[in-house]
Amino acid sequence: LVTLNGVEFTANDYKAWWKNWQEEGDKLPATPDQFIEWQLMAQEALDMQFDQDPSYQKKLLVFLQVRSLMLLKNEEIDSKNVISDQEAWEVYEQEYCPRLRLAALIFTDQQNAEQKMQSLKDGKTTFDQLVAVVPTEAQVQAGETNDSGPQGYDEKVVRLKNLEQKWRNSLEGAKIGDLIGPLQAQHIYTIVKPIEILGPSQEDFAQVKKRIVEKLAKKNSQNLTEELFNRLMKKYMVKVDEELLAAIDGEDLSEEDGKKILISTTKEPISVGDFVNIIKKDAMFRAKYKFAKQELERNKKRILLNVLSQTLISWESMARHYEEKEPLKQTFDFYRRHRLVSQLKSQLINPEAEITEEDVKKYYDENDAILTSPEIVSFMMIKGEPELIEKIDAEINKGSSFSEVAEKTFPGEMPVRQVPVADLDNDLRKVVESLRVGEISKPFQHQDMLALVRLVGRTTPKKVPYQHVREQLTSKLKDEKYARVKKNLLDNLRKRSQIEINYKEWERLHKELEESYATKQNN
Repeated sequence: LVTLNGVEFTANDYKAWWKNWQEEGDKLPATPDQFIEWQLMAQEALDMQFDQDPSYQKKLLVFLQVRSLMLLKNEEIDSKNVISDQEAWEVYEQEYCPRLRLAALIFTDQQNAEQKMQSLKDGKTTFDQLVAVVPTEAQVQAGETNDSGPQGYDEKVVRLKNLEQKWRNSLEGAKIGDLIGPLQAQHIYTIVKPIEILGPSQEDFAQVKKRIVEKLAKKNSQNLTEELFNRLMKKYMVKVDEELLAAIDGEDLSEEDGKKILISTTKEPISVGDFVNIIKKDAMFRAKYKFAKQELERNKKRILLNVLSQTLISWESMARHYEEKEPLKQTFDFYRRHRLVSQLKSQLINPEAEITEEDVKKYYDENDAILTSPEIVSFMMIKGEPELIEKIDAEINKGSSFSEVAEKTFPGEMPVRQVPVADLDNDLRKVVESLRVGEISKPFQHQDMLALVRLVGRTTPKKVPYQHVREQLTSKLKDEKYARVKKNLLDNLRKRSQIEINYKEWERLHKELEESYATKQNN
């Protein structure tokens, strides 16, 4: 597509750049110029060794660490954490079945409920007889309730797993027709009778499947993470000096003890002093956010596990060099060069684009025209045929007011127009500028009609106070100077660079990208 100073860039390079460069709503550039300029600035930054700048390297490292951790998690955990329908169904059968359809007699008095339960056991009454004496909604509203009987009746399907433990214990193993209770929930006492046992069904499974899958996925994730951690412990040959760990008691360390190696690995060791500092930082964090204090031994084990898992997973994610293969390679290459371009701008453009207070004041003093509010006139105007306007003018000359004559001639109140003088057409402007406030013009020709104007008011032009526009002007001047400095830099880079453009390839690529965009829009 293009060759810049001997370096070839293909259509795929442009596609990768555009994919990462474009923002929502951006249109495809009509020329490859933007791509060329971006690459020229990246090349210049490399030539000036901005890639050796510590701030650049730190940003690059943080970006790579974050993306690599995400890809390691996807490779080792997410991609392997797939729950089949069969797995979910087996959990459903084991933990969510059976369901019971229960008929329930509801009491508000414990003694009454216990007496009725005893009567049921003794055969003195039946469940259906008690259901028959439950007051109707109309009776409840009328206050006609039977305090010696049940106050309510309900039927519902319950899942044993979702019940309180005491209810679950009472209902497990229950058969159809069994009488159970009274079971208490707050101030309510219930006698229940299973009337149907419901087995597994696809309809019920669909309602709880998401919950089951999430639970299984969480458990799988924990297992896969633990497996990865154990593999990394072996790979990096991690050894913890248990005696040194046990000796950490919260007291200050001697310099000699602080240098002792607590955790040895094939990479970087962690000293006792380093570990104690981590404990102190953790304690400060927990105190700041009011977390409960933990016993020292338990705290040491928690922090040790955290340090090891974070360190090992970070090492492993970087060791796999995801930046050398897709899906990260293109994104990382773009980010690396984009940071170089940003570095170039901060080093070469930003310092030259600085604006001083004197620059802003000078611009303010030299640009009265654009910083002054316009002269605005307020006026009333009557337009019409010559006979009508001359008649109105005669009445005004006899002493009638402009408004009185206008109201007689035209229905409704005469509007007062407010218009910047600069926006008036020439004929009207000449007349308005000749009048003093309150004066009425002589009849004049205006747009093929005769007209009369009364000047109601005039605002004199005023320059906007400096402090009101200082921030706005500073931003404007900065942007303009930045654009000039950037253009000068790019012009200079173009002049001393060898640039070859394959216009035939560009036309083919541009057409391809436009068609791809149109297809996405249609879909």
